[in-house]
Amino acid sequence: MLAAGAAALCFALDSTINGKILDSGKPQAVSGNLLKKTFRLRKAADFVMLTKQAKPFRHGDFLIRRLDNRHGHARLGIAIPKKIVKHAVARNRIRRIIRETFRRYCLRLPDKDYMISYRGTQNANDAPLLNKNLALFWQQEVLYYSK
Repeated sequence: MLAAGAAALCFALDSTINGKILDSGKPQAVSGNLLKKTFRLRKAADFVMLTKQAKPFRHGDFLIRRLDNRHGHARLGIAIPKKIVKHAVARNRIRRIIRETFRRYCLRLPDKDYMISYRGTQNANDAPLLNKNLALFWQQEVLYYSK
């Protein structure tokens, strides 16, 4: 459901088929290379609610929590503890990978809030493996909830 009756076209890379832009009825997810603020969990209360109400599960090196929302689109929150990933460069790389994979699938995902925490130790520098694990998770979410 779009707020204020705005009709938005999806300009994400995955929203085109044979060069045609698809109208998904959901707000535009990206602005340039940035994930729009409406697609991010930004308030501490959102993170606390997910932590308390959503049951966590592991997928590869990630601990994932998800909870239904009423925003009409999926939203993402990222938590990468310094205790697990010591270097800021590595934490930022993991954040970029998470955001990029989410951006590719967010328009097809169910209306849920997702909080992803990195819990692995060995694969922090293996970007292709992290990307593959997350892409697999998002694909499974799309397939499971599209029934």
